[in-house]
Amino acid sequence: MRYILLSVLFHVCASVALKFGALSLGGFSVVNVLTNIFYLLALFFLFLQAFSWQQSLRRFNLSHAYMFTSLYYPFILLASYFIFSESLTLGNIAGTAIIITGLLFTRKPEKSNV
Repeated sequence: MRYILLSVLFHVCASVALKFGALSLGGFSVVNVLTNIFYLLALFFLFLQAFSWQQSLRRFNLSHAYMFTSLYYPFILLASYFIFSESLTLGNIAGTAIIITGLLFTRKPEKSNV
């Protein structure tokens, strides 16, 4: 489970770095993107995410592991609010609560009555 959570956290870190990169980019050019520290940092986090995801898939079925990638949404919601001072709406909060509730229902396989 730790590799799944690491994968989600690395993905969130990459997204936050990409947001910082987009905000700090003076003008768009390939050179500006390739030399922007935030874009390079995002690539590093994406590499770590790919490695941790591969380790997750070695340990869990794809259908089990993939549902936990929905944890990305609550983490991004928190990051956007606390790091970028973006607003939270009731819809954002309700949607995130639904996602978390869904994970709680699906995290453990049901026992068979057969």
